[in-house]
Amino acid sequence: MLEAVAHNEEDVEYPQAGEEPVEGLEVFKDGLQCMGQQDGNPCKYVCRTAFGIQKHCRLEYGWVNERGRRGNVRRKGKQALNGM
Repeated sequence: MLEAVAHNEEDVEYPQAGEEPVEGLEVFKDGLQCMGQQDGNPCKYVCRTAFGIQKHCRLEYGWVNERGRRGNVRRKGKQALNGM
């Protein structure tokens, strides 16, 4: 039974876009995909929250939120998120 389990990251098989979902797994349609590049290939990271994608981008790419955490909330609401 464990022979079908990937023991190393390079052994993981990712489904292609458009393939049928894996039976028994819940399907979410609100995912956010990272737009970064790793070794010239699109990053495969996907999560469901803005916080999660921001954390990933911060850790993997050194991304910094230019809006910061404090200040004029009204002005920030009019600014676009950098890279988001």
